[in-house]
Amino acid sequence: MHQHFSLASALLSLIAVTATAHIDDPLLTDENFAKPFGPLQVQASGEGDGLATLTRQAGDQDAGVDWLIGGETDIPLDADHDVLTLTPNSAVGGGYYVTSLLFFKADGTFIAEKTWLEDTSRVAPQVLKSVAAFAESQGVDGASKYRLRIRINPVGKEGAGFVFDQITATRNTASEPK
Repeated sequence: MHQHFSLASALLSLIAVTATAHIDDPLLTDENFAKPFGPLQVQASGEGDGLATLTRQAGDQDAGVDWLIGGETDIPLDADHDVLTLTPNSAVGGGYYVTSLLFFKADGTFIAEKTWLEDTSRVAPQVLKSVAAFAESQGVDGASKYRLRIRINPVGKEGAGFVFDQITATRNTASEPK
């Protein structure tokens, strides 16, 4: 019985390691979004289309949500998670979005929040080719983890929102030897 449990534990560990090699979130659920801050509602369609809608519920304060593994675990700042892609779909009620990256030390200590995309309503996939290079260009030192923060604007407009199709954090193959 003990050997069976050890084998099961080993298999679960292998699955967990494999699952974190990259993150491909088709937004079928809201499981990778942390609890929203401010008056924001996050709603995944729950159907095969993979659409998540972020909508302001009031217009008087900052509103957004963080995207991370299971809504709780920061993304490793490593080669397996270095290319970040956000695929927006459409505006809701005149909304637009702002994205930033929050950087943390290995022990969870917050280092900095740096803006990636400012007030935009672009619907083409937005690709950050290297989170590590972005951190370095922004003067962020000692980070080993990050998370993506999406804010919905304009601040004064209740009902403003944005729909997203997919978010991925994948391996940077550009720096690999050929």
